[in-house]
Amino acid sequence: MFSGQDMETFEKYGHLVGSIDQGSSSTRFSVFSSKTGEMLAYHQEESVIFSPSERAVEMDPKWILESTRDCMLKTAEKMENLGIHINDVKCIGITNQMLTLILWDRVTGQPVCNAIVYSDSRGHDRHQKYERNLSKEECSKFQKETGMPLTSLFLPIKLPWLLENIPEVKEAFDQGRLLTGTVNTWFLWSLTGGPDGGVYVTDVTNACHTGLMNLNTFTWDEHICSVFNVPTSVLPAIHSTSEIYGCIQDGPFKGIPLSGMIGDQPSATTGQLCFKPGESKCTYGTVASLNINTGTKIVSSSHGLLTSPLYQLGKGSPSVYMLEAVVASGGCVIKWIRDNLGMIETASEIEELAGSVQDTDDCYFVPAFEGFFCPYWTDDARGVICGLNSNTTKAHICRAALESICFQVRKVLEIAAEESGFPIPSLRADGGMAVNSFFMQMQADILGGIVVRPFMKETTSFGAALMAGAASGIDVFRINADSLGLEVEFPQKYDTFENSCSVEALEKRLKRWEKAVQKSFDWMKD
Repeated sequence: MFSGQDMETFEKYGHLVGSIDQGSSSTRFSVFSSKTGEMLAYHQEESVIFSPSERAVEMDPKWILESTRDCMLKTAEKMENLGIHINDVKCIGITNQMLTLILWDRVTGQPVCNAIVYSDSRGHDRHQKYERNLSKEECSKFQKETGMPLTSLFLPIKLPWLLENIPEVKEAFDQGRLLTGTVNTWFLWSLTGGPDGGVYVTDVTNACHTGLMNLNTFTWDEHICSVFNVPTSVLPAIHSTSEIYGCIQDGPFKGIPLSGMIGDQPSATTGQLCFKPGESKCTYGTVASLNINTGTKIVSSSHGLLTSPLYQLGKGSPSVYMLEAVVASGGCVIKWIRDNLGMIETASEIEELAGSVQDTDDCYFVPAFEGFFCPYWTDDARGVICGLNSNTTKAHICRAALESICFQVRKVLEIAAEESGFPIPSLRADGGMAVNSFFMQMQADILGGIVVRPFMKETTSFGAALMAGAASGIDVFRINADSLGLEVEFPQKYDTFENSCSVEALEKRLKRWEKAVQKSFDWMKD
């Protein structure tokens, strides 16, 4: 029963669950205790993203896979050093950056081109063509059926562009050798055998975020694929977020089932235990992603918010849905301040520098470097800094940069609450920027509400572990039939940040922010 784990160790940790977490910032493998929820061991490697040409944003698919295998190996070594047996890992979940597309050869198992990262906008002209030719009614129908807005970021635009412009992709397709998928599908296929019987499957959350899945049927939408010239023959089968897909075929975790797959933002939301309608979280990573649980209710947004499954616990089970708002600026703003302007040497310095001034002295920073995501969805906007005066210092600009993220989160949270009809009593926060208490207080002030931060920071990895554990029958991760959520028995601890800003001062700042945003629009139009 205990797979080499003695009774004392089992009583301390319970069964162990692994989690692969591959994002635009890093690749990580973690092992969690099902009894306490604590992360027992992990290894992480920083992601490498490059831009070989204008609008192009890419990653190396081989590196993505190799870094994952390396993280799993290094974590296994750390477990052994801690006296924790690898065999006591009962199952493993996968969570990943969504929208990043990988294309590979089913025979050789090798990528046919670099991974196309979610923010790649080389399909911009193709998108503009569709926008001109499709009526507003047709665009609205597209979003209602898929949950996604029609932009150059999603696969209806990206995949046909790649087939037309990358010779290696076209050649593999013509020879019937092309497979495509988001990062989770690439992992699952590779880890379960690759060319020798690898499982070619995605889950409902990643499938939805391609913009090709029908929200009501959880199948690839034949009409949409036809309109945008997407061949369904190169798309994987769609499964739930929690089931046993297959077993790992090599490495230290050989034979252990992969039993959870979920996109990074739904995973962070489940990892924050947002199982009731109205419960919401914001992940402050490279981008800021806000999600609100809408229960079994599909909410179609008229403001460009995304509608997606939050999770589906097993084949044929009812799905829980969410509204999602993606703010294109998050940790990338701090990185830009550090690398492009040289105002700080390390990302952590921005807190001290921004805190050295009482306010921004009416300076506003709009980081629309590649346009806006929610709620504007335009790639013609560009960044601006407004309100500079002779007293403005780099401290004011750094503070304004942090505030810009908070303003955008407030905007989309207001829209999500209005469109869902669910009150939002507080916002749960996670991600790399959430460790910054100064920033968390700033967010509470600009929200005019409460921000809650869990002590356990790795909520994205934990969400994938929850999905895997539920499918593998780990008792502590019980499915609650009433809420379609999971019951976890260990207590959760939080830091709480409450608003300290007056209504009058906040209203003035909000109006100035909106004025600054308007100045960033239509910059790329002739």
